[in-house]
Amino acid sequence: MPEYLEQSVSSSPNNHLVLGDSVAWGGCTIIYLLGQQLHFELFDFSYQVLNVAEVETTSLTQGHRSPNAVRGWEALLEAMKKARRLNNHVYSMLKAHYPLEDKTACAIKQSGAPLHHTRYENTVSAFETLPQKGA
Repeated sequence: MPEYLEQSVSSSPNNHLVLGDSVAWGGCTIIYLLGQQLHFELFDFSYQVLNVAEVETTSLTQGHRSPNAVRGWEALLEAMKKARRLNNHVYSMLKAHYPLEDKTACAIKQSGAPLHHTRYENTVSAFETLPQKGA
């Protein structure tokens, strides 16, 4: 087997070294363009862990934990903070270069004049109208 193939097989590259920040940029761009940034920040597990860790810093370090567990926990928190900083940077760049307009519903009369702040009634979801399995 040639030497360069042995090196490529023996040392698997880190995904971040190969892809860089492209995964974060792609994911955050899709989330931003779909208007789901707040939902992402609300439901992302690492954001929740960071929020709890910021409040509970003293109780985590004073507990009866092994030094290896504390080091591992701190490394995990640092990686989560780094990911959140990167996401915030990507969102701020997207907002600066592609600001989204407010999505206020607006109907248009036949004359062409807009009717602002029109409220639409909630309709039944298509998922709820689908036939259910076993029914």
